[in-house]
Amino acid sequence: VSIMSLKAGEIDAVENIDPVDAAALSKAGYVIYQPNLYFLHSIVPSGNNPDSPFAKQEVRLALEYAIDKRTIAAGVGMGYYEALNQLATMKDPWYNADLAFREYDPAKAKQLLADAGYPNGFSTTLTSDVMARRDTLTAIQTYLNDVGIKTELNILDFGAAFGLPMQGWDGIYFPGFPNVGTLLGIPIDPATVMIGPRTGPTT
Repeated sequence: VSIMSLKAGEIDAVENIDPVDAAALSKAGYVIYQPNLYFLHSIVPSGNNPDSPFAKQEVRLALEYAIDKRTIAAGVGMGYYEALNQLATMKDPWYNADLAFREYDPAKAKQLLADAGYPNGFSTTLTSDVMARRDTLTAIQTYLNDVGIKTELNILDFGAAFGLPMQGWDGIYFPGFPNVGTLLGIPIDPATVMIGPRTGPTT
């Protein structure tokens, strides 16, 4: 509705728009602006549960190598997303350029799983909420399945998902509403997979 109003000349700007809409508006001649404060998408494993496979560092690292963040950022994000290796974007003043990026490497992910005692992978739950893009979740599931991590999708309403970081979860948590990139979001595991930023461009 907001984009229709913009095109009709009823409003001067819209914000937090989907990358697909941003690409279409840019092609139509609208100016797209991305602010310096980004929100980041992250995949957070239940590593604090001693009974979870993710309690093992090798399994958490396997997540990092199993998912092609650059392809997701370019495809789902239409060029407006940035593949990350830390809780910061390259525009953030606290970004550490010396931190090595773990590139997509499914063979290494499988080896890490085998080293952790899961040569045939395992099954787990991928929990998210109604605000998450289904194409992103499908991509994550596909990448994880390819290395042997089978995920059952659990979509929560926003209220239930909002309290999840304080209550804990089993498996993998992908917040539909991203955590803020100023270190004020949910606690992040050292091997958390960062995809963001998600804050939609403003036109």
